[in-house]
Amino acid sequence: MLWIFLLQLVNSIKGLSGAEHETLCTSNACFTLHLDSVSFANASHDCVRNGGNLMTIRDRGEEDVLRSLLSQTQGRHQDRALQFWIGLKLNKGTCVLADKTLQGFEWISGERDSHYSNWGKEPDSTCTEDRCVRVHYTLGQNQLKWAAGGCKGPAFYACKFYFKGMCKPLALLGPGQITYTAPFSEKPERSEMKSCPLGTYVNIVYDVQCFCREGYDLDEDGHNCSDIDECQSQACEDHLCVNTHGSYMCTCKDGYKLIHGKCSDVDECAQSRCEHNYIDECKMEQCQEHCKNTFGSFVCSCKEGFVLKDEVKCIKADVSESFDITTPVTDGSVKPVTNNNTLKALSPTTGGFVRVWIFVAVAVVVLIIVVKLYVVKRQKRREQNSSQQSTATAAVDNIEC
Repeated sequence: MLWIFLLQLVNSIKGLSGAEHETLCTSNACFTLHLDSVSFANASHDCVRNGGNLMTIRDRGEEDVLRSLLSQTQGRHQDRALQFWIGLKLNKGTCVLADKTLQGFEWISGERDSHYSNWGKEPDSTCTEDRCVRVHYTLGQNQLKWAAGGCKGPAFYACKFYFKGMCKPLALLGPGQITYTAPFSEKPERSEMKSCPLGTYVNIVYDVQCFCREGYDLDEDGHNCSDIDECQSQACEDHLCVNTHGSYMCTCKDGYKLIHGKCSDVDECAQSRCEHNYIDECKMEQCQEHCKNTFGSFVCSCKEGFVLKDEVKCIKADVSESFDITTPVTDGSVKPVTNNNTLKALSPTTGGFVRVWIFVAVAVVVLIIVVKLYVVKRQKRREQNSSQQSTATAAVDNIEC
């Protein structure tokens, strides 16, 4: 039992001493909390080597920063009393001054003395040895107290780094992870940084997830796609199936037709493949008025007072001429129908005579006009000739005189 207890104690101590530092950045500075137990000199050297100094607590604002930094360790060091070196020291040969806020101690970073202190116990009066300050902190109680003592004992420590500017953290546009490596650190920061000092190295790792288009499956490696053989799943049922890249093709048997990717039965009767197909032309509204369907044709007729014209139209009856009332139509051509009620049409001879008389009358009128124009023209010529002869006679008389 004692051996088990000692193993747990050793593992607990290793967990404290081997942990990486925590980081917290403000608008102009970054603070790191190192869980390595070292002497005051080694702690100061490590901070200076990375570009900073042991942390100062010159006011309540900086104390709150340290408190926030310490709170990040609660998940790993619950209910443990921790001690941290800060950059406050009394050098050998300098005496403790009880009437001063810092009791004669000075900040090793060279900053001016502050008017804030949080002593848990007044420092012992001495002038003969180096004295260094630790902060005592109990996780869970959130209390900070200063204590002066020797500088060679081991303790954790906190560093402070000044910067002229800070950058905002980056935002991922997709699934992934961002890690930050500050300029004062050799390894990526474990906790999320709300501000990044200039010179911070950022590593972005995206979680890439591949997808395949329709007709393909993602391989086990998560990167490649393989074609799906739809024919193995009876996609064409009992018809012929041909697999293609990303799809498939069905070849239908006789009597079937490919519709929307599937073989569907063809209704041959609906396609009028029979030799004789009865058609009711009257449903096609061929006649203007009455229609009677016949085998292979149809007959149009008109109501009383109207006669049939052009075999399908009805016009008002005229006593001067007559038209067939009904006429059957077969195969798109017009044929006269016998044994139906019709009015007698004018004979072709009478119509011919009328057209001849009209032609003769027109010819006579044209002839009269031509003769009249000829007579008028001839009369004008005679008048011109008479005038010329009179002029010539007068000229002769003048010569004889």
